[in-house]
Amino acid sequence: MASREIRWTIKATQDKLAIYEYWTTRNKSVLYAQKLEKLFNEALKIIAIYPSAGINTELTDVRIQIIKDFKIVYRIKENVLEVLTVWDTRQNPKNLKF
Repeated sequence: MASREIRWTIKATQDKLAIYEYWTTRNKSVLYAQKLEKLFNEALKIIAIYPSAGINTELTDVRIQIIKDFKIVYRIKENVLEVLTVWDTRQNPKNLKF
């Protein structure tokens, strides 16, 4: 199986950094943010190889992968896995847009 290149959209990068900032401020430590970064990266490496493993959405080629309390929303392209957003599932699901 060939692995796809992983690309983060600006929105996904901003969402991820906001999550890290929240937890760093809340915990007064970067350890949890670093743990999340590692979890997200490990999950994306697997998704890049097996992109159809995620949960289907109503949009063609857009899937969701759940990691702890977070959803990574991504689009499958020919040789690219495009991360659209990172979502904390403890938020109101009506606010999830991708």
